[in-house]
Amino acid sequence: MALSPEERTHQINDFRELYNTALKATGFRAPEPIAGERVGTYRRRALQTFADSLLPQTHQYAKVNYNTLPFDAFKNFEPNVLRDCVTECRNPKNVPPGKMRMIEERDDYGNVNSIRFIGKECFVREMTQPGRRVISFQTDNGKFDAIKGRWFR
Repeated sequence: MALSPEERTHQINDFRELYNTALKATGFRAPEPIAGERVGTYRRRALQTFADSLLPQTHQYAKVNYNTLPFDAFKNFEPNVLRDCVTECRNPKNVPPGKMRMIEERDDYGNVNSIRFIGKECFVREMTQPGRRVISFQTDNGKFDAIKGRWFR
């Protein structure tokens, strides 16, 4: 049974809302539909976008081409991919070394509640000034060895 354009738009908006709710913890938003796009085509394109953007390339679901997958298999993959996208996006191990990832946490209305940064190292480390190791101190009594904790003779 063919859907009217209004019914198609309504169903696509229902799926966009489902995707935005599922991915709320990542701050990622579902893509906009293309004019005249069918519901199944939108779902496949959206899931492919999520897998490409949020999953590491080594993940098992990132290697699947959802555009050519049979629809019965696609329906089984969809909830698992959404769940793993949230998990992997919030995993600091998936952030490249020396980089930070910004995660915008949104409320039910789409407004940004808070912004979190994750990475392999704490951002405060970048604010420190590099230092040098102290080997000895020069005092009025002579040199003091800071490593051994005694006066030079």
